[in-house]
Amino acid sequence: MGSRHKPRALAPELLVERFAGRVRARFPACPPGEARRIARYACAHGTERVGGLAGPDGYLDHAVELAVVAHIRHRFTRYERLLDAGLDRDAARDAVIASVLSSGHAGSSRRSTSHCENRVMDPL
Repeated sequence: MGSRHKPRALAPELLVERFAGRVRARFPACPPGEARRIARYACAHGTERVGGLAGPDGYLDHAVELAVVAHIRHRFTRYERLLDAGLDRDAARDAVIASVLSSGHAGSSRRSTSHCENRVMDPL
């Protein structure tokens, strides 16, 4: 019987760089500073955010999409205000999903903006 080894975890900074690179690859209009900001937040050590849980490349791509959508939801919609007003997370997400998808930040539009855009497969 062979021994089973757990995959070695990437060093935190290397994980952030890899994640930011994947953000830029999947969302080419996303400025490097914004991609790194998304990556730092998604890969924060000691959390269960998607970046820290990203393993195989297929999941990493999905994690990148989830992180970009979350970034847009928090920074460019009324999501935070809805939470502050007492709306639960699912209802607040439902209330802003159209704004996220139509924002030009993550939609299928090819227009250039100063934020991340290109395509998002899973908006939640």
